[in-house]
Amino acid sequence: MGGRVWFEKNQSGGSTFLFTVDYGTPAEEKEELQDLITGDVQEATVVPATAFTLDEFGDDPFGVVLSDDLCLTGDDEGVLAQMVRLYNQFRCSIVAIQEVPDDQVSKFGIIAGEKMKEGLYQVSDMVEKPDIADAPSNLAIIGRYILTPDIFDVLENTPPGKNGEVQLTDALLTQAQNGCVMAYKFKGQRFDCGSVEGFVDATNYVYNNVYKPV
Repeated sequence: MGGRVWFEKNQSGGSTFLFTVDYGTPAEEKEELQDLITGDVQEATVVPATAFTLDEFGDDPFGVVLSDDLCLTGDDEGVLAQMVRLYNQFRCSIVAIQEVPDDQVSKFGIIAGEKMKEGLYQVSDMVEKPDIADAPSNLAIIGRYILTPDIFDVLENTPPGKNGEVQLTDALLTQAQNGCVMAYKFKGQRFDCGSVEGFVDATNYVYNNVYKPV
């Protein structure tokens, strides 16, 4: 198989589910994938994210991309490629971060940490969507992660947090307290395609700077 594609879909009630389909599959399986993406999630074969085990990943780290965050790096290497180089050095979970204005802090997981060098922090604290008065910094986690496989054991033992949901941010904080998590201020430009304004901004930017008419 050429690889594996992960999709995320929200069921009513706020629980997040993941399902996978290997790409490089026959056409009929791709049709089933399309049904999974566009159809009723309750009719699909889904499992809670925390039900995945080490059997799925072995001992390998893995990358997570949140599709509503579009990150463009021009001619430079992609954000995950930047983070892989750091993983090869530190061998721990890594989150991508960027500075955000104070009025945006409550929309993100926010980190605090020891600055190791320009743009790189060893995480000491993480808070999911804090009020500005409770935020440890304005360094926001964006939708690019490299996670070590022990994150699943941590998630299984993480109680519900913000909004009554098990938060990846809380599990990463446990990893940081028991070992090491690095936060990396990536090189590139991010667009929030989960908002109308961000989607329009991304579309205009790509049309003016990336799109090449045939």
